[in-house]
Amino acid sequence: MVDGEQLQRIVRETGLEDDPEAQKLLRRAATTENQHLRDQIKKRLIQKAAEKTQHPFNENPPQNSPLNSIYLGKTQNQDRVYTLKEEQFSQHILTTGQSGAGKTTLFYNLMTQISKPFWAFDRKQDYRHLTNQMDDLLVLPWKTLRFNPLKPPPGVDPDKWAQVFTEIFSHATSLLSGSKNFLLKHIINLYIDFNLYQEDPPLYPTLFELKASIEQDNINYTRKSSNYQDTVLNRIEPILLTAESTFNCNTGYPIQDLIQRNVVFEFEGLNRDIQRFLQEILFAYTYEYQLAQNKRTGELDLVIFFDEGKQAFSVYLEQQTASGIPEIDDLTARARQMGIGLVVGDQEASKLTDSLKANTKTKILLPVGDQKQFQAISESMNLDRRQQDFAKTLDTGQAVIQTGNREPVPVDLLNYQVEQDVDDETLRETQEQKWQDLEYEEREIQNNPFYQKHGNDRTTLDDF
Repeated sequence: MVDGEQLQRIVRETGLEDDPEAQKLLRRAATTENQHLRDQIKKRLIQKAAEKTQHPFNENPPQNSPLNSIYLGKTQNQDRVYTLKEEQFSQHILTTGQSGAGKTTLFYNLMTQISKPFWAFDRKQDYRHLTNQMDDLLVLPWKTLRFNPLKPPPGVDPDKWAQVFTEIFSHATSLLSGSKNFLLKHIINLYIDFNLYQEDPPLYPTLFELKASIEQDNINYTRKSSNYQDTVLNRIEPILLTAESTFNCNTGYPIQDLIQRNVVFEFEGLNRDIQRFLQEILFAYTYEYQLAQNKRTGELDLVIFFDEGKQAFSVYLEQQTASGIPEIDDLTARARQMGIGLVVGDQEASKLTDSLKANTKTKILLPVGDQKQFQAISESMNLDRRQQDFAKTLDTGQAVIQTGNREPVPVDLLNYQVEQDVDDETLRETQEQKWQDLEYEEREIQNNPFYQKHGNDRTTLDDF
């Protein structure tokens, strides 16, 4: 004899609790004494359980208007269109998958469809090839970038920027609290030397002056203070040695212009610490600029793509309690208010911060071969056992996508084709005029307030 408890157990054990038809069948069984009807209900529930085992998803993609929607692909079982609303990018997207799983192709698709400006932090020269499809795309290899991270964003108070810079630099280079405070003191002293607390200062300090300031600090050091000095110098010197041309300017390319453009920042050839620093400081710079301009509407203004996200969103740096909560975690949580959306991709979900996983509303799971990495992202998406088993069979170009609290959906992604034929020479031919049109101010030595105050012991490029 079939009773209600038996039917409920079938629904519960086969993961049909949220299935509308299963719930309707349970209600029908509860209101009838007809055993034949209950037998038929039991057979149907068993049939649905078998279907769910074979394809354990309710394919119910978001019903978005084609206007301002990004087409990702079609659902695997029902062949229904899967789209994301453009404004959902401000709530951040996380995509994980093994090498060759289709992450770069997915990023191509998103970049070419979105109507808002985007920045891409590119470690492998993958996205320069989009210049074949996007005439307005600006590609900036790090050697052509001009950026002074000690110049506060327009409208940002120097005291505040000194603290933000210190937090970002310390996180990127693994400085702990003692060295962090030592660094902050020297930045504030530099700002005083350069009269940044007066209106319209003529010059800004650079990392070169910061290095010189720390080197010249010989005031009765304790052994611990001397260690701070050595530690901070050991972080700054490799940056200036490697990327001297990038930072050799008093004023870099105007942030207010770059925010309105599609830009690929290429970091190939830099070590990981310098890549991390540049990614994080550009993100922080943009956020603080938007905040100073009172861009609090939440309306999407810029999308930033992080390739290999663990470089910036490292769980190991997040777990260094002695250095405090990373500034980038706070920025990620607050970026939406300032109209900044993040799209983060990585091969190793277990190495990404818990904050990033918690603050990305849309998650895209591509094929993952390693069990540890698969478990990290599937737990974040709350996939049940049958869904996990299905997701393990994904092939290149396939994904399981979850937005917010909606049910995850398996999708065959759009296969966006890009000819990867842009070498350095071709890039220079197509981009050189764009580089020349960018305005910046070279670093001033002759009238530099720091050297006027501290003498002629100047740090120049020749010192390296």
